[in-house]
Amino acid sequence: MSVPEITLAARTGWGETFSYDVGAEVSPVLRTQPRSLDRGSTSAEVVEVTPQAPGYYRATVSVRSASPQTPNTFERMWVSNVRVVEVWLLVLDTGGRVTTEYERANVPPGYQHQPGPFRRTSGPPQAPDSPARDAPRRAAGASSTRLDIENRSLTPDVITFQAIYWNSDASAYHPLVGAKFQVDTCVVEEWQFICDPENWQTAVSGATNSQGYYYLEGCTTSNAEYWSTLWTHAGLSRFQVKGGGTQQWGMVATDCGESYYTITSSVGGHAFTNLQKTLDGTQSLFGTIHPFIDVNMYSCPTDSYPNYYSPGQDEIYLCTQDVWGGWGQFIAGHEYGHAFHQTTLWGNVGGNCPSKHFLDTNSNWTCAFSEGFADYFGAATRPDLGTFPIRGEIESNVYFPGCVQRASTYPYACTGGTSYEGALIEAAFAAFLYDLTDSEVEVHDSIAAPGTYIRDIIRTCETKYGASAWGRADGPDEIAYCVENAINPGSYFSPRMLVASQYRESASEGGGWTSARARKNWVWNLYEKP
Repeated sequence: MSVPEITLAARTGWGETFSYDVGAEVSPVLRTQPRSLDRGSTSAEVVEVTPQAPGYYRATVSVRSASPQTPNTFERMWVSNVRVVEVWLLVLDTGGRVTTEYERANVPPGYQHQPGPFRRTSGPPQAPDSPARDAPRRAAGASSTRLDIENRSLTPDVITFQAIYWNSDASAYHPLVGAKFQVDTCVVEEWQFICDPENWQTAVSGATNSQGYYYLEGCTTSNAEYWSTLWTHAGLSRFQVKGGGTQQWGMVATDCGESYYTITSSVGGHAFTNLQKTLDGTQSLFGTIHPFIDVNMYSCPTDSYPNYYSPGQDEIYLCTQDVWGGWGQFIAGHEYGHAFHQTTLWGNVGGNCPSKHFLDTNSNWTCAFSEGFADYFGAATRPDLGTFPIRGEIESNVYFPGCVQRASTYPYACTGGTSYEGALIEAAFAAFLYDLTDSEVEVHDSIAAPGTYIRDIIRTCETKYGASAWGRADGPDEIAYCVENAINPGSYFSPRMLVASQYRESASEGGGWTSARARKNWVWNLYEKP
Protein backbone atom coordinates (compact mmCIF):
# COMPACT_ATOMS: atom_id res chain seq x y z
CA MET A 1 0.00 0.00 0.00
CA SER A 2 1.22 3.49 -0.90
CA VAL A 3 0.01 7.01 -0.15
CA PRO A 4 2.29 8.82 -2.62
CA GLU A 5 1.41 12.44 -1.97
CA ILE A 6 1.45 12.04 1.82
CA THR A 7 4.89 10.41 1.61
CA LEU A 8 6.13 13.08 -0.81
CA ALA A 9 4.78 15.88 1.37
CA ALA A 10 6.68 14.48 4.35
CA ARG A 11 9.79 14.54 2.13
CA THR A 12 9.38 17.90 0.34
CA GLY A 13 6.97 19.97 2.43
CA TRP A 14 3.27 20.35 3.18
CA GLY A 15 2.87 23.79 1.58
CA GLU A 16 4.15 25.62 -1.49
CA THR A 17 7.42 23.64 -1.43
CA PHE A 18 5.56 20.38 -2.12
CA SER A 19 7.09 18.51 -5.09
CA TYR A 20 6.26 15.31 -6.95
CA ASP A 21 9.97 14.38 -7.13
CA VAL A 22 9.63 12.90 -10.63
CA GLY A 23 11.43 9.59 -11.13
CA ALA A 24 12.20 9.04 -7.45
CA GLU A 25 10.69 5.92 -5.92
CA VAL A 26 8.09 6.49 -3.21
CA SER A 27 8.34 3.92 -0.44
CA PRO A 28 5.14 2.08 0.44
CA VAL A 29 3.62 2.41 3.88
CA LEU A 30 2.97 -1.33 3.90
CA ARG A 31 4.54 -4.26 2.10
CA THR A 32 3.56 -7.77 3.14
CA GLN A 33 5.50 -10.99 2.81
CA PRO A 34 4.33 -13.33 0.02
CA ARG A 35 1.33 -15.41 0.95
CA SER A 36 -1.05 -17.86 -0.68
CA LEU A 37 -4.69 -16.96 -1.17
CA ASP A 38 -7.31 -19.49 -2.14
CA ARG A 39 -9.86 -18.64 -4.79
CA GLY A 40 -12.51 -16.36 -3.25
CA SER A 41 -10.60 -15.79 0.00
CA THR A 42 -9.71 -12.42 1.50
CA SER A 43 -6.87 -10.86 3.43
CA ALA A 44 -7.02 -7.67 5.51
CA GLU A 45 -4.37 -5.22 6.71
CA VAL A 46 -4.67 -2.01 8.72
CA VAL A 47 -2.40 0.99 8.06
CA GLU A 48 -2.53 4.34 9.85
CA VAL A 49 -1.30 7.52 8.12
CA THR A 50 -1.53 11.09 9.37
CA PRO A 51 -1.65 13.94 6.82
CA GLN A 52 -0.21 17.13 8.26
CA ALA A 53 -2.32 19.47 6.10
CA PRO A 54 -5.69 19.51 4.32
CA GLY A 55 -5.56 18.13 0.80
CA TYR A 56 -6.63 15.45 -1.63
CA TYR A 57 -4.43 12.35 -1.36
CA ARG A 58 -4.19 9.18 -3.39
CA ALA A 59 -4.06 5.74 -1.75
CA THR A 60 -3.10 2.73 -3.87
CA VAL A 61 -3.10 -0.94 -3.01
CA SER A 62 -1.41 -3.40 -5.36
CA VAL A 63 -1.32 -7.18 -5.27
CA ARG A 64 1.46 -8.65 -7.38
CA SER A 65 2.74 -12.08 -8.25
CA ALA A 66 5.51 -13.03 -5.83
CA SER A 67 7.37 -14.76 -8.71
CA PRO A 68 6.95 -12.60 -11.82
CA GLN A 69 8.93 -15.00 -13.99
CA THR A 70 6.61 -17.92 -13.17
CA PRO A 71 3.98 -18.57 -15.87
CA ASN A 72 0.91 -16.53 -14.98
CA THR A 73 -1.82 -18.77 -16.27
CA PHE A 74 -5.10 -20.03 -14.95
CA GLU A 75 -6.19 -23.25 -16.62
CA ARG A 76 -4.12 -22.31 -19.67
CA MET A 77 -5.50 -18.78 -19.92
CA TRP A 78 -3.06 -15.93 -19.37
CA VAL A 79 -4.05 -13.82 -16.39
CA SER A 80 -2.80 -10.55 -14.99
CA ASN A 81 0.15 -10.74 -12.62
CA VAL A 82 -0.89 -7.57 -10.80
CA ARG A 83 -3.99 -5.75 -9.60
CA VAL A 84 -4.03 -2.12 -8.51
CA VAL A 85 -6.87 -0.34 -6.69
CA GLU A 86 -6.79 3.44 -6.26
CA VAL A 87 -8.96 5.55 -3.96
CA TRP A 88 -8.78 9.17 -2.82
CA LEU A 89 -8.65 10.63 0.69
CA LEU A 90 -10.23 14.08 0.93
CA VAL A 91 -8.83 15.67 4.10
CA LEU A 92 -10.40 18.92 5.37
CA ASP A 93 -10.08 20.87 8.59
CA THR A 94 -13.66 19.88 9.31
CA GLY A 95 -13.27 16.20 8.49
CA GLY A 96 -13.10 14.35 5.20
CA ARG A 97 -14.16 11.27 3.25
CA VAL A 98 -13.01 8.66 0.77
CA THR A 99 -13.91 8.95 -2.93
CA THR A 100 -13.35 6.38 -5.66
CA GLU A 101 -11.86 8.95 -8.03
CA TYR A 102 -10.43 12.47 -7.98
CA GLU A 103 -13.38 14.88 -8.00
CA ARG A 104 -12.45 18.45 -8.90
CA ALA A 105 -15.54 19.89 -7.23
CA ASN A 106 -14.17 18.79 -3.84
CA VAL A 107 -11.22 21.21 -4.08
CA PRO A 108 -11.96 24.58 -2.41
CA PRO A 109 -12.03 27.66 -4.69
CA GLY A 110 -8.63 29.27 -5.20
CA TYR A 111 -6.65 26.06 -4.81
CA GLN A 112 -4.90 23.99 -7.43
CA HIS A 113 -6.70 20.95 -8.77
CA GLN A 114 -3.93 18.46 -8.11
CA PRO A 115 -3.19 15.58 -5.75
CA GLY A 116 -1.46 16.42 -2.50
CA PRO A 117 -1.81 19.17 0.09
CA PHE A 118 -3.91 22.10 -1.05
CA ARG A 119 -1.81 24.86 -2.68
CA ARG A 120 -3.02 28.24 -3.89
CA THR A 121 -3.44 28.95 -7.62
CA SER A 122 -1.23 31.55 -9.28
CA GLY A 123 -4.19 33.78 -10.15
CA PRO A 124 -7.28 35.01 -8.33
CA PRO A 125 -9.56 32.38 -6.74
CA GLN A 126 -12.04 30.72 -9.09
CA ALA A 127 -15.08 28.72 -8.19
CA PRO A 128 -15.37 25.28 -9.81
CA ASP A 129 -18.02 26.58 -12.24
CA SER A 130 -16.26 29.86 -13.06
CA PRO A 131 -16.74 30.87 -16.72
CA ALA A 132 -12.98 30.84 -17.25
CA ARG A 133 -13.04 27.08 -16.86
CA ASP A 134 -15.26 26.84 -19.94
CA ALA A 135 -12.55 28.15 -22.25
CA PRO A 136 -12.24 26.41 -25.64
CA ARG A 137 -10.77 22.87 -25.66
CA ARG A 138 -11.40 22.45 -21.98
CA ALA A 139 -10.75 18.98 -20.56
CA ALA A 140 -11.24 17.57 -17.09
CA GLY A 141 -8.08 17.16 -15.06
CA ALA A 142 -5.57 18.81 -12.81
CA SER A 143 -4.19 22.31 -12.48
CA SER A 144 -0.58 23.18 -11.70
CA THR A 145 2.07 23.15 -9.04
CA ARG A 146 5.67 24.31 -9.10
CA LEU A 147 8.51 21.96 -9.89
CA ASP A 148 12.29 21.87 -9.90
CA ILE A 149 13.92 21.26 -13.29
CA GLU A 150 17.46 19.92 -13.26
CA ASN A 151 20.00 21.13 -15.83
CA ARG A 152 17.82 23.95 -17.13
CA SER A 153 18.08 27.64 -16.35
CA LEU A 154 14.67 29.24 -16.08
CA THR A 155 14.31 32.46 -18.04
CA PRO A 156 11.95 35.32 -17.16
CA ASP A 157 9.92 35.02 -20.40
CA VAL A 158 9.20 31.27 -20.35
CA ILE A 159 6.62 29.19 -18.46
CA THR A 160 7.81 25.58 -18.23
CA PHE A 161 5.44 22.63 -17.86
CA GLN A 162 6.17 18.97 -17.23
CA ALA A 163 3.50 16.35 -17.98
CA ILE A 164 3.55 13.49 -15.45
CA TYR A 165 1.44 10.64 -14.07
CA TRP A 166 1.61 8.26 -11.10
CA ASN A 167 3.15 4.96 -12.24
CA SER A 168 2.11 2.26 -9.78
CA ASP A 169 4.46 -0.26 -11.39
CA ALA A 170 7.48 1.90 -10.55
CA SER A 171 5.97 3.46 -7.40
CA ALA A 172 6.99 6.88 -8.73
CA TYR A 173 5.77 9.81 -10.78
CA HIS A 174 6.93 9.42 -14.38
CA PRO A 175 6.96 11.84 -17.34
CA LEU A 176 4.32 11.53 -20.05
CA VAL A 177 6.36 11.44 -23.27
CA GLY A 178 5.09 12.36 -26.73
CA ALA A 179 1.67 13.59 -25.56
CA LYS A 180 -0.17 16.32 -27.45
CA PHE A 181 -0.37 19.73 -25.75
CA GLN A 182 -1.75 23.15 -26.59
CA VAL A 183 -1.45 26.45 -24.75
CA ASP A 184 -4.06 29.13 -25.51
CA THR A 185 -3.80 32.71 -24.33
CA CYS A 186 -6.18 35.65 -24.09
CA VAL A 187 -5.65 39.27 -23.04
CA VAL A 188 -8.21 40.48 -20.49
CA GLU A 189 -9.22 44.01 -21.42
CA GLU A 190 -9.68 46.61 -18.68
CA TRP A 191 -13.47 46.51 -18.95
CA GLN A 192 -13.57 42.69 -18.77
CA PHE A 193 -13.56 40.38 -15.78
CA ILE A 194 -12.65 37.31 -17.85
CA CYS A 195 -11.79 36.58 -21.49
CA ASP A 196 -14.58 35.94 -23.93
CA PRO A 197 -14.36 32.47 -25.53
CA GLU A 198 -13.91 33.90 -29.03
CA ASN A 199 -10.82 35.88 -27.95
CA TRP A 200 -8.68 32.85 -27.08
CA GLN A 201 -5.80 32.13 -29.47
CA THR A 202 -3.36 29.23 -29.66
CA ALA A 203 0.10 30.38 -28.62
CA VAL A 204 1.93 27.05 -28.95
CA SER A 205 1.11 23.39 -29.57
CA GLY A 206 3.02 20.18 -30.16
CA ALA A 207 4.14 17.07 -28.26
CA THR A 208 5.88 16.76 -24.90
CA ASN A 209 9.59 15.95 -25.13
CA SER A 210 11.51 12.94 -23.82
CA GLN A 211 11.16 14.20 -20.24
CA GLY A 212 7.55 15.34 -20.57
CA TYR A 213 8.39 19.05 -20.87
CA TYR A 214 6.69 21.73 -22.96
CA TYR A 215 6.98 25.53 -22.85
CA LEU A 216 5.16 28.82 -23.32
CA GLU A 217 7.70 31.39 -24.47
CA GLY A 218 7.42 35.16 -24.68
CA CYS A 219 5.02 35.24 -21.76
CA THR A 220 5.59 38.74 -20.35
CA THR A 221 2.23 40.11 -21.57
CA SER A 222 0.33 41.58 -18.68
CA ASN A 223 -3.38 41.00 -18.13
CA ALA A 224 -3.26 37.76 -20.11
CA GLU A 225 -4.64 34.39 -19.07
CA TYR A 226 -3.56 30.99 -20.37
CA TRP A 227 -5.11 27.55 -20.68
CA SER A 228 -2.64 24.69 -20.96
CA THR A 229 -4.33 21.56 -22.32
CA LEU A 230 -2.71 18.13 -22.36
CA TRP A 231 -4.17 15.09 -24.08
CA THR A 232 -3.18 11.43 -23.98
CA HIS A 233 -2.92 11.75 -27.74
CA ALA A 234 0.22 10.61 -29.57
CA GLY A 235 -0.32 12.40 -32.87
CA LEU A 236 -2.52 12.01 -35.93
CA SER A 237 -0.53 9.04 -37.26
CA ARG A 238 -0.56 7.07 -33.98
CA PHE A 239 -3.38 6.90 -31.41
CA GLN A 240 -5.18 8.56 -28.54
CA VAL A 241 -6.34 7.18 -25.20
CA LYS A 242 -9.74 8.79 -25.05
CA GLY A 243 -10.74 10.75 -21.95
CA GLY A 244 -7.20 11.11 -20.67
CA GLY A 245 -6.84 14.87 -21.00
CA THR A 246 -6.04 17.42 -18.33
CA GLN A 247 -6.04 21.22 -18.29
CA GLN A 248 -4.72 24.05 -16.17
CA TRP A 249 -5.29 27.79 -16.00
CA GLY A 250 -3.07 30.66 -14.93
CA MET A 251 -2.06 34.29 -15.35
CA VAL A 252 0.70 34.72 -17.92
CA ALA A 253 2.62 37.57 -16.29
CA THR A 254 2.36 36.03 -12.82
CA ASP A 255 3.72 32.66 -13.95
CA CYS A 256 6.52 33.86 -16.26
CA GLY A 257 9.82 32.32 -15.24
CA GLU A 258 8.05 29.63 -13.22
CA SER A 259 7.72 25.88 -13.74
CA TYR A 260 4.66 23.69 -13.26
CA TYR A 261 3.56 20.09 -13.32
CA THR A 262 0.62 18.97 -15.45
CA ILE A 263 -0.79 15.72 -14.09
CA THR A 264 -2.97 13.23 -15.91
CA SER A 265 -4.68 10.15 -14.49
CA SER A 266 -2.56 7.17 -13.53
CA VAL A 267 -4.56 4.70 -15.67
CA GLY A 268 -4.73 6.94 -18.73
CA GLY A 269 -1.09 7.90 -18.42
CA HIS A 270 0.14 4.33 -18.12
CA ALA A 271 -2.08 3.00 -20.93
CA PHE A 272 -0.68 5.80 -23.09
CA THR A 273 2.90 4.87 -22.17
CA ASN A 274 2.30 1.17 -22.86
CA LEU A 275 0.89 1.95 -26.29
CA GLN A 276 3.68 4.38 -27.15
CA LYS A 277 6.21 1.61 -26.56
CA THR A 278 4.08 -0.90 -28.49
CA LEU A 279 3.95 1.38 -31.52
CA ASP A 280 7.69 2.02 -31.33
CA GLY A 281 8.25 -1.74 -31.30
CA THR A 282 5.80 -2.23 -34.16
CA GLN A 283 7.59 0.30 -36.33
CA SER A 284 10.94 -1.26 -35.53
CA LEU A 285 9.84 -4.84 -36.24
CA PHE A 286 7.39 -4.45 -39.12
CA GLY A 287 8.50 -1.16 -40.67
CA THR A 288 5.00 0.34 -40.39
CA ILE A 289 2.18 0.94 -37.91
CA HIS A 290 -1.61 0.95 -37.92
CA PRO A 291 -3.16 4.28 -38.98
CA PHE A 292 -4.53 6.50 -36.21
CA ILE A 293 -6.71 4.57 -33.77
CA ASP A 294 -8.84 5.44 -30.74
CA VAL A 295 -8.29 3.52 -27.50
CA ASN A 296 -11.17 3.43 -25.03
CA MET A 297 -10.69 2.73 -21.32
CA TYR A 298 -13.54 1.25 -19.29
CA SER A 299 -14.16 -0.70 -16.10
CA CYS A 300 -14.64 -4.30 -17.17
CA PRO A 301 -16.68 -7.21 -15.90
CA THR A 302 -14.87 -10.18 -14.39
CA ASP A 303 -14.65 -13.74 -15.68
CA SER A 304 -14.78 -12.69 -19.32
CA TYR A 305 -12.57 -11.46 -22.17
CA PRO A 306 -13.22 -7.75 -21.79
CA ASN A 307 -10.13 -6.35 -23.61
CA TYR A 308 -10.93 -6.38 -27.31
CA TYR A 309 -10.53 -4.80 -30.72
CA SER A 310 -13.67 -3.80 -32.63
CA PRO A 311 -13.13 -4.22 -36.41
CA GLY A 312 -16.38 -2.41 -37.19
CA GLN A 313 -15.30 0.68 -35.26
CA ASP A 314 -11.57 0.15 -35.75
CA GLU A 315 -11.13 0.97 -32.07
CA ILE A 316 -9.48 -0.76 -29.11
CA TYR A 317 -11.17 -1.29 -25.73
CA LEU A 318 -8.93 -1.83 -22.69
CA CYS A 319 -9.92 -2.46 -19.08
CA THR A 320 -8.85 0.12 -16.54
CA GLN A 321 -7.90 -2.85 -14.34
CA ASP A 322 -5.53 -4.24 -16.98
CA VAL A 323 -2.95 -1.51 -17.60
CA TRP A 324 -0.44 -2.51 -14.92
CA GLY A 325 2.44 -4.95 -14.85
CA GLY A 326 3.71 -7.12 -17.66
CA TRP A 327 0.13 -8.12 -18.39
CA GLY A 328 -0.74 -4.49 -19.14
CA GLN A 329 2.23 -4.24 -21.49
CA PHE A 330 1.30 -7.45 -23.27
CA ILE A 331 -2.45 -6.86 -23.56
CA ALA A 332 -1.92 -3.42 -25.13
CA GLY A 333 0.27 -5.09 -27.75
CA HIS A 334 -2.10 -8.03 -28.24
CA GLU A 335 -5.14 -5.85 -28.97
CA TYR A 336 -3.12 -3.44 -31.10
CA GLY A 337 -1.92 -6.55 -32.96
CA HIS A 338 -5.53 -7.40 -33.86
CA ALA A 339 -5.98 -3.87 -35.21
CA PHE A 340 -2.68 -4.09 -37.11
CA HIS A 341 -3.73 -7.44 -38.60
CA GLN A 342 -7.10 -6.08 -39.69
CA THR A 343 -6.00 -2.78 -41.20
CA THR A 344 -2.27 -2.80 -41.95
CA LEU A 345 -2.07 -6.44 -43.07
CA TRP A 346 -4.99 -5.95 -45.46
CA GLY A 347 -7.69 -7.67 -43.46
CA ASN A 348 -7.85 -10.33 -40.79
CA VAL A 349 -9.70 -13.25 -42.35
CA GLY A 350 -9.36 -15.18 -39.12
CA GLY A 351 -11.42 -15.02 -35.97
CA ASN A 352 -14.62 -16.94 -35.21
CA CYS A 353 -13.32 -17.91 -31.77
CA PRO A 354 -15.39 -19.66 -29.11
CA SER A 355 -16.50 -17.51 -26.18
CA LYS A 356 -13.56 -18.82 -24.16
CA HIS A 357 -10.43 -19.72 -26.05
CA PHE A 358 -7.42 -21.22 -24.34
CA LEU A 359 -3.73 -21.01 -25.12
CA ASP A 360 -3.25 -24.76 -25.37
CA THR A 361 -6.66 -25.98 -26.51
CA ASN A 362 -8.02 -26.78 -29.96
CA SER A 363 -10.27 -24.06 -31.35
CA ASN A 364 -10.47 -23.83 -35.14
CA TRP A 365 -8.23 -22.77 -38.01
CA THR A 366 -9.30 -19.15 -38.12
CA CYS A 367 -9.24 -18.61 -34.34
CA ALA A 368 -5.76 -20.11 -33.99
CA PHE A 369 -4.61 -17.91 -36.88
CA SER A 370 -6.07 -14.65 -35.52
CA GLU A 371 -5.30 -15.11 -31.83
CA GLY A 372 -1.95 -16.75 -32.46
CA PHE A 373 -0.82 -13.76 -34.52
CA ALA A 374 -1.95 -11.33 -31.79
CA ASP A 375 -0.13 -13.41 -29.14
CA TYR A 376 3.03 -13.31 -31.25
CA PHE A 377 2.60 -9.59 -31.89
CA GLY A 378 2.11 -8.71 -28.21
CA ALA A 379 5.32 -10.49 -27.25
CA ALA A 380 7.51 -9.63 -30.25
CA THR A 381 6.83 -5.88 -30.29
CA ARG A 382 7.84 -5.42 -26.65
CA PRO A 383 11.47 -6.50 -26.21
CA ASP A 384 11.32 -4.88 -22.74
CA LEU A 385 8.60 -7.32 -21.62
CA GLY A 386 10.71 -8.37 -18.66
CA THR A 387 8.15 -8.62 -15.85
CA PHE A 388 5.80 -11.06 -17.54
CA PRO A 389 6.98 -14.41 -18.94
CA ILE A 390 4.79 -14.48 -22.05
CA ARG A 391 7.62 -13.92 -24.51
CA GLY A 392 9.65 -16.78 -23.07
CA GLU A 393 6.62 -19.06 -22.96
CA ILE A 394 5.83 -18.41 -26.61
CA GLU A 395 9.45 -18.79 -27.68
CA SER A 396 9.66 -22.14 -25.84
CA ASN A 397 6.19 -23.22 -27.03
CA VAL A 398 5.30 -24.41 -23.53
CA TYR A 399 1.59 -24.79 -24.38
CA PHE A 400 2.15 -27.64 -26.82
CA PRO A 401 1.16 -30.48 -26.66
CA GLY A 402 -2.20 -29.14 -25.63
CA CYS A 403 -5.75 -30.19 -24.91
CA VAL A 404 -8.43 -31.32 -27.35
CA GLN A 405 -11.31 -29.75 -25.40
CA ARG A 406 -12.02 -28.08 -22.06
CA ALA A 407 -15.14 -27.89 -19.94
CA SER A 408 -17.11 -24.67 -20.42
CA THR A 409 -17.25 -23.85 -16.69
CA TYR A 410 -14.74 -23.50 -13.88
CA PRO A 411 -12.29 -25.18 -13.39
CA TYR A 412 -12.25 -25.73 -17.18
CA ALA A 413 -10.89 -29.24 -16.97
CA CYS A 414 -9.27 -30.82 -20.01
CA THR A 415 -11.96 -33.29 -21.06
CA GLY A 416 -10.83 -34.33 -24.52
CA GLY A 417 -7.38 -35.73 -24.00
CA THR A 418 -4.02 -34.52 -25.27
CA SER A 419 -3.89 -32.59 -28.54
CA TYR A 420 -0.98 -32.75 -30.97
CA GLU A 421 -2.84 -30.69 -33.57
CA GLY A 422 -0.87 -27.47 -33.14
CA ALA A 423 -2.49 -25.86 -36.17
CA LEU A 424 -5.63 -25.52 -34.04
CA ILE A 425 -3.78 -24.17 -30.97
CA GLU A 426 -3.17 -20.42 -30.85
CA ALA A 427 -0.01 -20.49 -28.73
CA ALA A 428 1.60 -23.09 -30.99
CA PHE A 429 1.00 -20.91 -34.05
CA ALA A 430 2.39 -17.92 -32.14
CA ALA A 431 5.52 -19.98 -31.40
CA PHE A 432 5.90 -20.82 -35.10
CA LEU A 433 5.77 -17.12 -36.05
CA TYR A 434 8.06 -16.12 -33.20
CA ASP A 435 10.74 -18.61 -34.25
CA LEU A 436 10.73 -17.13 -37.74
CA THR A 437 11.81 -13.70 -36.54
CA ASP A 438 13.71 -14.22 -33.28
CA SER A 439 17.50 -14.37 -33.16
CA GLU A 440 17.71 -17.55 -31.09
CA VAL A 441 19.26 -20.59 -32.76
CA GLU A 442 17.70 -23.89 -31.71
CA VAL A 443 17.62 -27.38 -33.13
CA HIS A 444 14.40 -26.58 -34.99
CA ASP A 445 14.99 -22.86 -35.50
CA SER A 446 17.84 -21.41 -37.55
CA ILE A 447 15.87 -18.67 -39.34
CA ALA A 448 16.04 -15.06 -38.17
CA ALA A 449 13.92 -13.30 -40.77
CA PRO A 450 12.98 -9.63 -40.39
CA GLY A 451 9.51 -8.75 -39.18
CA THR A 452 8.73 -7.41 -42.65
CA TYR A 453 8.78 -11.03 -43.82
CA ILE A 454 5.89 -11.95 -41.48
CA ARG A 455 4.13 -8.73 -42.51
CA ASP A 456 4.31 -9.57 -46.21
CA ILE A 457 3.57 -13.29 -45.82
CA ILE A 458 0.28 -12.50 -44.10
CA ARG A 459 -0.51 -9.74 -46.57
CA THR A 460 0.14 -11.77 -49.73
CA CYS A 461 -0.25 -15.49 -48.90
CA GLU A 462 -3.10 -16.97 -50.93
CA THR A 463 -4.19 -20.53 -51.67
CA LYS A 464 -6.36 -22.22 -54.25
CA TYR A 465 -8.34 -25.47 -53.98
CA GLY A 466 -8.96 -27.06 -57.36
CA ALA A 467 -11.21 -24.90 -59.50
CA SER A 468 -12.09 -22.52 -56.65
CA ALA A 469 -11.00 -18.89 -56.63
CA TRP A 470 -7.82 -17.73 -54.92
CA GLY A 471 -8.41 -16.86 -51.26
CA ARG A 472 -6.45 -15.20 -48.49
CA ALA A 473 -4.73 -17.57 -46.07
CA ASP A 474 -6.96 -18.03 -43.02
CA GLY A 475 -5.17 -20.72 -41.03
CA PRO A 476 -1.75 -21.87 -39.82
CA ASP A 477 -1.66 -24.62 -42.48
CA GLU A 478 -1.91 -22.19 -45.38
CA ILE A 479 0.64 -19.84 -43.82
CA ALA A 480 2.97 -22.84 -43.44
CA TYR A 481 2.69 -23.61 -47.18
CA CYS A 482 3.67 -20.05 -48.06
CA VAL A 483 6.51 -19.97 -45.55
CA GLU A 484 7.92 -23.29 -46.78
CA ASN A 485 7.29 -22.40 -50.43
CA ALA A 486 5.78 -25.81 -50.90
CA ILE A 487 2.53 -27.69 -50.39
CA ASN A 488 3.79 -30.75 -48.59
CA PRO A 489 1.50 -31.49 -45.63
CA GLY A 490 2.43 -35.14 -45.29
CA SER A 491 0.28 -36.55 -42.52
CA TYR A 492 -0.30 -33.12 -40.95
CA PHE A 493 -3.11 -30.56 -41.22
CA SER A 494 -5.80 -33.24 -41.42
CA PRO A 495 -8.64 -31.27 -39.76
CA ARG A 496 -9.18 -29.07 -42.83
CA MET A 497 -10.02 -32.23 -44.81
CA LEU A 498 -8.68 -30.55 -47.95
CA VAL A 499 -5.20 -29.79 -49.24
CA ALA A 500 -4.58 -26.68 -51.29
CA SER A 501 -3.60 -27.33 -54.90
CA GLN A 502 -1.70 -24.05 -55.32
CA TYR A 503 -0.23 -21.26 -53.23
CA ARG A 504 1.32 -17.89 -53.94
CA GLU A 505 3.04 -15.15 -51.94
CA SER A 506 5.40 -12.25 -52.57
CA ALA A 507 7.36 -11.88 -49.34
CA SER A 508 11.14 -11.51 -49.44
CA GLU A 509 12.83 -14.26 -47.49
CA GLY A 510 15.93 -13.53 -45.43
CA GLY A 511 17.69 -14.33 -42.22
CA GLY A 512 19.02 -17.68 -43.35
CA TRP A 513 15.69 -18.88 -44.77
CA THR A 514 15.58 -22.13 -46.72
CA SER A 515 12.58 -24.25 -47.51
CA ALA A 516 13.94 -27.11 -45.40
CA ARG A 517 14.52 -24.83 -42.39
CA ALA A 518 11.03 -23.36 -42.71
CA ARG A 519 9.52 -26.84 -42.75
CA LYS A 520 11.48 -27.93 -39.69
CA ASN A 521 10.16 -24.85 -37.87
CA TRP A 522 6.46 -25.43 -38.47
CA VAL A 523 6.62 -29.21 -38.08
CA TRP A 524 8.34 -28.89 -34.69
CA ASN A 525 6.13 -26.10 -33.31
CA LEU A 526 2.80 -27.41 -34.61
CA TYR A 527 3.27 -31.16 -34.37
CA GLU A 528 6.47 -32.76 -33.13
CA LYS A 529 7.65 -30.78 -30.11
CA PRO A 530 8.01 -33.35 -27.32
